[in-house]
Amino acid sequence: TEVLWRPLFVAPYLLNTSVFASPPTIHPFGAGDAWSEKDADLSSSLVISLSSSSKTGQCFNWQLARNRDTVSKGPLALLNLTSAPDVVRRYEDSILPVKTASYEEIAGMRGWIESFKPSRIVVVDFGGPVLKTKEVVEMVKGVVKEKVFQPLVVV
Repeated sequence: TEVLWRPLFVAPYLLNTSVFASPPTIHPFGAGDAWSEKDADLSSSLVISLSSSSKTGQCFNWQLARNRDTVSKGPLALLNLTSAPDVVRRYEDSILPVKTASYEEIAGMRGWIESFKPSRIVVVDFGGPVLKTKEVVEMVKGVVKEKVFQPLVVV
């Protein structure tokens, strides 16, 4: 059974320790334009996780909340969006501000996001509905000066 479960843990682990690392050692898309330290830097970013109640999404939540020096490496906060917010585990001992909400609450999350004054928003999609991903990207337009970091899809 480990063969089935291992990728669910390894993908978020690699996102945390290799894609969003300084210096980054893995390109998030495997190849393409250069992936720089600036791209990998989450220190002034807010991360939005879509389908955060999925097993991979929950592992990513754990990686950011429990296995990352968020004081120096960021992110400023994590917004978990899902169809099942009650399933997403909360880590009370984490210093990372984390909010979990349902997809129906997307429009109401803008104020919470703005309160952190992020310079960048990173959307990581673990298999959320395509229309909800588009809704999130539209909702955060104008919150940051930089272009919204287009969804990094991990499935």
